[in-house]
Amino acid sequence: MKILFIIISTPLFVIISSLGIWYFAIPEDTIHHLIDNTIKAENLHIKVEGIQKGLFLSLHLRKIWLNIKKDDTSLVIIENVEIKPDFMSLLKFNPLINLAGQIHGGSIEGIYSLKKDAINLIGRDIKIDEIPSLKLLNIEGDGNLSLKIDMGRTRGEIILKITEAKLKAITLSSGYVIPLNFFNDIRGLLEFTGNTLEIKSLALQGEGIYARISGNIFGDVLDLKMELMPDTSFKNQPILLLIEPFKVSPGYYVIPIHQKR
Repeated sequence: MKILFIIISTPLFVIISSLGIWYFAIPEDTIHHLIDNTIKAENLHIKVEGIQKGLFLSLHLRKIWLNIKKDDTSLVIIENVEIKPDFMSLLKFNPLINLAGQIHGGSIEGIYSLKKDAINLIGRDIKIDEIPSLKLLNIEGDGNLSLKIDMGRTRGEIILKITEAKLKAITLSSGYVIPLNFFNDIRGLLEFTGNTLEIKSLALQGEGIYARISGNIFGDVLDLKMELMPDTSFKNQPILLLIEPFKVSPGYYVIPIHQKR
């Protein structure tokens, strides 16, 4: 991305791009490398397919994969990505790049700041049943995800909301069940640094039941806890017998979630 910063910060930028030298001066391998370098986590990398250059340093990418380096497992797939410089930002000496694409049945758009080396993304109407990273965590079902991602040089933050959720219960390797099927509204705040994803707060709301999930995901290791709080209006009281060992007090359960992918 530093190469793009240098190019669009020079007076020759308009001439260069107008003449189409952009098509020949920077090979696709270099573009791929620049995009991959926007990911700071050591265990992740970006794979790109179908790079098409446009006028004035614009790009069209047919598909982008965010993958785990170790086994090349896909976490997120973005399609039909359009990347265009914001020319008005040049006047403020803070070059910005606009991004837009399609992600798992929904849309994503954002702005990348070359000067700050930071990106802000907003995703809407994403279908959670199509997200590979959730399947890795054994989370299956339907629902609409919206999210906001702010990512800087060393850390980032994710604010998410899932509505109309219809999830399946998860059975842990220990044999205990996490009853995600009782929740239809999920809201959360997550922070990530390097290879660690910290769930600061993940609130789940259902009919007569409320829960909170917090903890860390380090690489492929889950170290979480789920606080489960059903009230007297909860209609599936018998299911609580399955998590009776985790009962702390009447109407309050704490379920540890320690698992490796």
